[in-house]
Amino acid sequence: MPYTKRIPVHAGERGTGLYNCLEYVRNGDKTEDGILVNSLNCTVEFAEQEFLYIQRKYHKENDDRVAYHVIQSFDIRDDITPEQANEIGMKLCKEIYPNYQCVVSTHIDKGHLHNHIVLNATSLSGRKLEDRLANKIEGLYGLREASDRISLEYGCHVMKDFKPIGKYRRKDYSGKLQETTIKKIYENATAIWKPRIIEQIEKLKKETNSFDELMERLALEGYQIKRGKYLSIKPYGKERFTRLHKLGDEYSEEALRQFFKDKKKGSYVKQLKAVNGYKGRSKYSDSYVEQANNSKLAMELSSKGQQVGKEYPKYYNSRYKEFLRYKELAKSLDFMSAEKIFSYEDLAEKIEAVELELAEREAEYEKQKSIVRTFEENEPFAHTYIETYNAYMLYKEQVEKFGEENITISEDVQKHLTVKENLNDAELQEVREFIRGCGQEKREANRQYSYITYLHSKLTDYDKLRSRALEMNGYIKGMNFGIKMIDEKRSTDEYYCVKLPYTKKYVYLNKNCVTWKEHGVRATMYLIDDETYELYNEDNQKIGEVSGDQLEQISNEEKEEVKEYYASLKVEV
Repeated sequence: MPYTKRIPVHAGERGTGLYNCLEYVRNGDKTEDGILVNSLNCTVEFAEQEFLYIQRKYHKENDDRVAYHVIQSFDIRDDITPEQANEIGMKLCKEIYPNYQCVVSTHIDKGHLHNHIVLNATSLSGRKLEDRLANKIEGLYGLREASDRISLEYGCHVMKDFKPIGKYRRKDYSGKLQETTIKKIYENATAIWKPRIIEQIEKLKKETNSFDELMERLALEGYQIKRGKYLSIKPYGKERFTRLHKLGDEYSEEALRQFFKDKKKGSYVKQLKAVNGYKGRSKYSDSYVEQANNSKLAMELSSKGQQVGKEYPKYYNSRYKEFLRYKELAKSLDFMSAEKIFSYEDLAEKIEAVELELAEREAEYEKQKSIVRTFEENEPFAHTYIETYNAYMLYKEQVEKFGEENITISEDVQKHLTVKENLNDAELQEVREFIRGCGQEKREANRQYSYITYLHSKLTDYDKLRSRALEMNGYIKGMNFGIKMIDEKRSTDEYYCVKLPYTKKYVYLNKNCVTWKEHGVRATMYLIDDETYELYNEDNQKIGEVSGDQLEQISNEEKEEVKEYYASLKVEV
């Protein structure tokens, strides 16, 4: 996962601080002439002025910490495009800095991709960013955790031995060496493990019946437990423990013990939302209501006949699983009602309509990017024109007073004359309009991209319903795979050609049996155990046949071989 750090940026004069930071970040030579620069809640071109406007609007005191410079550096092995790297940076900002102005720039001038994010220290509502290390969202640990989680969705590598936060030296934007000291290093070793610990606890909560049993199972899974004033946990091989309550309020010892008490009593069943109101609307929704009611009945039956003072662990677990299933079905019914989906055909039509719109919007976006590129060919000239305009006007006044032969042309004046010729002798107002127009076209590109992201999200929601429909019809949930596993050249309108993870073998899957966990990023294949699936090699030659339940087994066997190979090289995969 990418290395991340955050550096405070001060206002400074022109050529230092915020101005120079933004100039460095937006450098066209590093960003494909600005194509890889995007922004959130501001315009790329006038970010400095917009940042300072917010600062002056809300903060009159002498505080020159106006921004932060976030660096998100990807592993050289990460198989992502510059556009995807920029997309990761934008997702990161939208998740943890939604109310702040951000400029996100992807640089391609090094051997690895890396994002530079310039973030206003003051939100649009006037609140200063809280940069304490302990802040779970806005602090460095929150930044690291969100960056790792989002990047993992794109298949980025895990960075095991990253540099700890502490004392190090860095260069500022003027080239001077600065000494930076950050005192706390507590959560570094466990930051990327927290989501895994939480995921494991949630999994075991369904299978265990007491707090002590949960701790025992965690120990068997390779986690080390340390008892004391606060219960702490760490994965085997890690140096530092993290306290349970630091994972979240619901994971404190007290909260988990209460969870198991409620699990035995079944008191959480009272939280169930009634679903019978959806009955009779359509056969499709009725099937969901029927399943929900079956889950509710199963919960009720598991409670009947239990004698006071006796333990029924098997029933506690099955009841809790039915409770989770009921909640998911109720959520699906709410969504179907809001979207007016009354049959599988309605769902299929919705998906088809959004996919068509998505294709159209993506084509429009490509055209818009072409317009932006056209503007950006002359944008550097326009900015140089503005920067050197005053020097040129002073030169003209001096020429009028003393004669051209008596005035030496400065470097700035020469620059102005050159760019003025490139801009067809445009006047100041025309150049300003050009820069404003460039900004408008970029904002339009960002607006189109945001809507495309919304359509992807909509398709993901629809595919959740389709997943349940496949399960209702006897399909078994198979492996997850990323979009890069799909061979687009060999895929057809009806079938995806999918490379089995960790292998060089391919299988053709009917597109109706593939659902997207995140549309355009991660998918899940649905299989029938006793159905035969043909395997192909890289040359599209048939090399064998397997049943549905053997596909994942093939992948897992290859995965273990790959892990053993890299372990012998002492390389983290």
